[in-house]
Amino acid sequence: MTRWYEVGFLTPFCRNHAEVTGYDHEPWRFGSYYEGIIRKYLKLRYRLLPFLYSELEEAHRTGMRCSSAAAELSERLQYAIHRR
Repeated sequence: MTRWYEVGFLTPFCRNHAEVTGYDHEPWRFGSYYEGIIRKYLKLRYRLLPFLYSELEEAHRTGMRCSSAAAELSERLQYAIHRR
């Protein structure tokens, strides 16, 4: 579940999914270590929301893909995640 947050925090719908009969997926259910990792990525998501919103709105309005700044940010974040 922690990896999903690390990858999914830049997606438009950042949420975890569970079936009604499945186990709970709240971040605190996995212990304080993983809760801290999830918290870090969710805080980063909220800090980046104005940027992400602007990029996605412009892409929607113009029909063009997101700017090179968004692509570069995504590449750097993916590199940092995989480097750990």
